Amino acid sequence: MALIRLHAWLEREETFGMELRYVALACCASLILLFGGPYVYSAFDVYLPREGVVDIWALSSQQFISQVVPIIVNEELYWRFLPLTAPIFFGLRFFISPAVFISSAHFGYMHGGLLNIPLQGVGGLILCLVFLKCGGMRMRFFRAIGMVILTHLLIDAVLYLRLF
Repeated sequence: MALIRLHAWLEREETFGMELRYVALACCASLILLFGGPYVYSAFDVYLPREGVVDIWALSSQQFISQVVPIIVNEELYWRFLPLTAPIFFGLRFFISPAVFISSAHFGYMHGGLLNIPLQGVGGLILCLVFLKCGGMRMRFFRAIGMVILTHLLIDAVLYLRLF
């Protein structure tokens, strides 16, 4: 029942201003996860591995734009656009939820291993919801991917600029 209501909410048309509010809400939620999550882990004496993770604070602003922005675009195409557009385009709506959870878990795993799935995986889930709400469920795929790239870029820019 809850999944049916979620699908109905995702399919409801929103104004551009409301979609920007969803982007801002997703950025805030993701940043709270990214900053608060390691503290929760450390309370249980568990620490996230850092190998294989790009340290964006070590980059110059030119390197951030030339390296991180293309990575964001590729990540969103790989973990949001490809797995979520196929079930919607072919009318296989019952595959949307599994696609969301599988791509989110994979996103979390690739950002730091199994321990990172609860943090980055939930962040990936939030980005999937932005993709679906901002046009993906209504087959406006380019608008949806643009909004999710904007969301991911804002999150990484806030992290890079240490504004949070």
